[in-house]
Amino acid sequence: MLSREAQSYIRRVSSHIRFSYDRPAVREELESHLEEKTEALLAAGLPAEEANRQAVEEMGDAEALGKALDRAHNPVL
Repeated sequence: MLSREAQSYIRRVSSHIRFSYDRPAVREELESHLEEKTEALLAAGLPAEEANRQAVEEMGDAEALGKALDRAHNPVL
């Protein structure tokens, strides 16, 4: 289960994607990446709270990522 911080991050990123049909797939992809990062950090010995925080941090700025994903998920392309 994703932390509240991770869920908030996913909402912030996906809020920038204007093509609404792609938002669910993007959210799933982000969830998957965050879960994988968190699991790897837990396996490396980090406490759960720190692993969750660091996984979100490693994903980068939510606004920048959201805007990049918006460009990539443009239906006009």
